[in-house]
Amino acid sequence: MRSSMDGHVPQCASFFEVVDSSMEATHMEPSLVIPMGFIKKFHSYLNHMITMEAPSGVMFKALIETDKEKHFRITFGWKELAEHLGIRSSDLLILELVYVYDEGH
Repeated sequence: MRSSMDGHVPQCASFFEVVDSSMEATHMEPSLVIPMGFIKKFHSYLNHMITMEAPSGVMFKALIETDKEKHFRITFGWKELAEHLGIRSSDLLILELVYVYDEGH
């Protein structure tokens, strides 16, 4: 996950999720919930618009939104990444905030 802000990302800026059906590309509105602990610790490094990089190096623009239950979700762009990776239920995903940059500089 990459944010479009300047700054140094602390070590261990990562989380993992076991995929359920709501994260699969075939779901009507696929998304990934970002754990609240991750949000609390790294919120200052995140923007609403992020770039996610697949292991192949392909980049996907994605959006972080808050749902009615106050969960932070990766929504727009998640379906494309899930399709690209062939994500299915029970897969283990490890997401890491690896680099924060400012596209304007």
